[in-house]
Amino acid sequence: DNKRRNSLIVVDTKIPDRDILSDGSISFTSLKSSINKDISTCGINYSLTGGDKNHNTGITDNDIKIRTNTLRFKQTLYSNLHLESFYSTSIAQNNSFIKNFNFFDGFAFKESPFGVGIDRIQEITTNDTSNILFRGYSYNMAKSKETEQTYGINLEYDFRISSNFSGKIKFGTKERTKSRNFDQNNENGDISEIDAMCGMTNEFPEYFSEYIGLCGSQAITRIPFYPFIDYEYQSRNFFSGRYSMGPKANINLMNDIFHYFKKNWNQYNSSVAAPEMVVHVLHETLSILYDYEGEENYKADYLMIDMNLGEKLNIITGARIEKNTTRYQSYRAWASVIPSFVFLGDSTLQNRGNEYILPALFIRYKPVSWLNIRFASTNTLTRPNYTDILPLYYVSTGSQSIDYRNTGLEPGKSENLDFSIAFNQKHLGLFSIARFEKNISGLIYSSGRRYVDDPTKYGLTDNLKGYMINSYKTNNPYAVKLRGWEFDYQTRFWYLPGTLSGLVLNANYTVTESAVKYPRTEIHYEIDFGPPLVAQTMNIDSFYVDRLIDQPNEIFNVSIGYDYKGFSGRLSVLSKSDIFMQTNFWKELRQTTDDYTRWDLSVKQKLPIKGIEIFLNMNNITEAVDKNRYHTSNSLALEQHYGKTIDLGLKYSF
Repeated sequence: DNKRRNSLIVVDTKIPDRDILSDGSISFTSLKSSINKDISTCGINYSLTGGDKNHNTGITDNDIKIRTNTLRFKQTLYSNLHLESFYSTSIAQNNSFIKNFNFFDGFAFKESPFGVGIDRIQEITTNDTSNILFRGYSYNMAKSKETEQTYGINLEYDFRISSNFSGKIKFGTKERTKSRNFDQNNENGDISEIDAMCGMTNEFPEYFSEYIGLCGSQAITRIPFYPFIDYEYQSRNFFSGRYSMGPKANINLMNDIFHYFKKNWNQYNSSVAAPEMVVHVLHETLSILYDYEGEENYKADYLMIDMNLGEKLNIITGARIEKNTTRYQSYRAWASVIPSFVFLGDSTLQNRGNEYILPALFIRYKPVSWLNIRFASTNTLTRPNYTDILPLYYVSTGSQSIDYRNTGLEPGKSENLDFSIAFNQKHLGLFSIARFEKNISGLIYSSGRRYVDDPTKYGLTDNLKGYMINSYKTNNPYAVKLRGWEFDYQTRFWYLPGTLSGLVLNANYTVTESAVKYPRTEIHYEIDFGPPLVAQTMNIDSFYVDRLIDQPNEIFNVSIGYDYKGFSGRLSVLSKSDIFMQTNFWKELRQTTDDYTRWDLSVKQKLPIKGIEIFLNMNNITEAVDKNRYHTSNSLALEQHYGKTIDLGLKYSF
């Protein structure tokens, strides 16, 4: 359940003309937005090697608050000098509270589940609730806050040297400062066993009262699932009834139990109700490990010139200088010998900075009124996500693995070339053909796990040699090239007779091709039986070739519309081919989406009352499903159903 509240205030003031001043204005915009998400979840995790399964019921309370204020000033001086300045502030807060309750079934299958798919798993699962036990709960609190200030100024000068040479020169600067902080607490409650409950009804809430009649029974040593089952929950509509999700715990009841355990048992491995009772509740606090705070400063200066050389040729050229500095503080930690507890290492501060010059060139040539030729050369950046450059790592000594963030990640850079020809004729409409090309260096991607042969390369201590980095994000050392074509057609059949003149057609087709070398590191083990016996582990660096990640080969859009008097309607379809979604060290774990087709409808009709119209918007009419599949086996990895949405309303304009 989502509850959203928004308020928007906009004030525009025109500055009266005076002497050298004209066309001046001051505008102020204030936006406040809040979203409260009340989410209940249930899930089943099947262990194909252990023969067991886990039922999970969860509660999430998520509050998001955003406040943004923007002040903008515009002024024209001497009729050809234009000044624009702006200042904005924003604050965003996100508080999330997640409770999850785990129930364990140690005898989940009628036969071995090893190597079978999800459909067969559904058939061989016992679904015997008497075997399902209450294992415990987890609680996660996460709070984040982000504040930002942005200000800048632009100055534009219009010039005309001759009838064949005119244009404008524009330059400006922009600076943005941003601060972030994140704080979380994790807590686990492990309900191990209850051996004695006789005579202690006052120590337990009413949910456990049915156990009291079992005094002396040795069969009941743990808490079963069935007293907590939500019998009103129906899972028959889950994924159109293809999968069974039952049983599910009662959300309200589990929320009460959480507060009860949190209040009464809050120490590690404690027996608190009575000496003869054994109730182990483990609390794990990771209040620091993944906490961070930091600041970012972004500054950009630009200069551009826009030139008209006669009526047929227009050239825009210039460059932008971007400078970005970041300063983040996080933690580096090692797992302790006590399970589920963490020994925290030192707090670490990391400063980063980079600067780039990004030139651009745009040319438009219009030899005749119905032909438009364009060319563009631009340079763009893709900066790494700030959570990927935190000075953070967490070392698990038991599995000899490391959760690692790469502070050395650099922005990915792209040199872009675009060329298009557009034909515009009153009966034909607008038809354009475009060719584009992107040359990408330093593509950011996840290469999967990596063996630490030289700890200094990763900023690690010498004793971590031989450990494994679980997921390593890095810059691709190989250049990436993306090429493609785009065809666009827009027309209105105004020349057809009668009511057919209101028909409208828009169509767009894009095809791309790419081949990317993704580095892949294989872990190679060599043993020389000697004598002496020598064992050696090394990285064997190679690569595999696949498409550019997150990029479909084909995208097709068609919109058929009709406009007649006060009526306007559009039926549109979006179709895109499969997308390479996830790289991975193991080719079996690389993921690709299915092809996707979606239909939308938008209709509006003006009513006889002036200024009032009724509108209807239907999105995803056929309820298209998003699916990810494993690259080699074609088996299902992820399936998401969003359904369709319908908006019906009135609009009044005055």
